[in-house]
Amino acid sequence: MDTAWLREAGKLLGEENVLRDDAAREAYSRDESALEMGPALPVAVLRPRTEAETAGVVKLCAENHVPIFPRGGGTGLSGGCVPSTSGVVVSLELLRRVVEKDRTNQTITVQSGVTLEQLYREVEEMALFFPPHPGDETAFVGGAVAANAGGARAVKYGTVKRFVLGLQVVLADGEIIELGGKYY
Repeated sequence: MDTAWLREAGKLLGEENVLRDDAAREAYSRDESALEMGPALPVAVLRPRTEAETAGVVKLCAENHVPIFPRGGGTGLSGGCVPSTSGVVVSLELLRRVVEKDRTNQTITVQSGVTLEQLYREVEEMALFFPPHPGDETAFVGGAVAANAGGARAVKYGTVKRFVLGLQVVLADGEIIELGGKYY
């Protein structure tokens, strides 16, 4: 794979957020699943800090036909973030901002890299309750949404999808779209 496009990724994200060393590539090539097959090492790990950077990276990879493997906290048990071929891991670990706490609508808007532990704390401060508890509080909200996580409370309250009103999504070509939203 021609890696000239990685220079562009470095300009977009800053070189410190384009990880190419073997140790980082190995660490980001697995999750908590017990997969029998060995993972493919990514060419690099890209760590955007904003939604715009995420869209820029996705667009850059699409233009250069580079497979992308999005990664949250790496706590999944299904292998969803494990690279299956040569490509890049796009780690969402730096997207950890609480965007808005809206008590009137009883909603909280967070970036995908917010941990469930942080979400539970923020929601408690609002005197609200977020029922899904998939077990690992270091898991990221984005991964919990992507996997429709549930955990032990899912029988009583349902899985994550029941508590999501809207999403901001980066499509495969780098376009950002908004889906759903608040009631009022």
